[in-house]
Amino acid sequence: SGALADHVRSSPADRSSGDWLKQTVAKPPRRGPNRFIVTHLPVIVAAFGKSVADVAPAETLVVKPDGEGDSTIAGRLTIEDFEKLTGK
Repeated sequence: SGALADHVRSSPADRSSGDWLKQTVAKPPRRGPNRFIVTHLPVIVAAFGKSVADVAPAETLVVKPDGEGDSTIAGRLTIEDFEKLTGK
């Protein structure tokens, strides 16, 4: 992931969006539903750092709010994982 992470450049807009993303996923969703947010790689890296710079197209990061204003990456799902879950 290091080589890819070195090539991911974020603009001021990406960093601003990254701040928004990090703050938004730190808030637990209303009871019952989950939250699904779609974005692009520079914003993901701006929010969560270079350790997730290897996120693949159509890959999903599962983020868990800690209830205290922060969150952690709880897992990652690929498109193949979704196909297995849906049986399609």
